[in-house]
Amino acid sequence: MATNCQSLAETLRSTSVPFTTKPLAKYMITAFYASLLNFLIAWLSLNVIKARRKHKIRYGDGDIIHLVVAKTAHSNTVQYVPLALIVLLIMAGYIFRQKVCAHCTLE
Repeated sequence: MATNCQSLAETLRSTSVPFTTKPLAKYMITAFYASLLNFLIAWLSLNVIKARRKHKIRYGDGDIIHLVVAKTAHSNTVQYVPLALIVLLIMAGYIFRQKVCAHCTLE
């Protein structure tokens, strides 16, 4: 057991990508949330399209509060979702690495 932990520790220290028996397990959570957030972006995009058709506005927002809110919600989501997914991916790798090291009683 000690030699397995030591060889695992050497692998973790020598590479930036942590060793795992299930290499894609930590990425599945990020992929799941990415797909959910893509559906959210699509739904918000459809809300903008509906508001544009309802008020017959092709470009801009025409100072119509409904369209302004729909556009703002969509643009904020498109801006912040990629950053959130990157942070989630980094944290998934960090937490996984910490759990592996804690299991082997390494620091």
